[in-house]
Amino acid sequence: MRDGEQITVTAVGESEKYKKLREVVKQTNKKKPNPDHIAALRRLFNEEPELWRATGNMAKRTISAVPTTNSPPKCKSAFYAE
Repeated sequence: MRDGEQITVTAVGESEKYKKLREVVKQTNKKKPNPDHIAALRRLFNEEPELWRATGNMAKRTISAVPTTNSPPKCKSAFYAE
């Protein structure tokens, strides 16, 4: 991401694939997720690569933006921890 870059997203409604992603993420977002649910998430990302690209891009932008914001020092230091 370059300085000043802006992304515009226009939502036209929630597609079935995003509903499915939300469902599968809820199933895997646990301390010890069921291996079948993890496999289902992998399959979904393999079948719909734009889903992992979009979520990966959001995470990348967040990680690069937080250290430059007016965040608490502990939050900023988490991004530089080894």
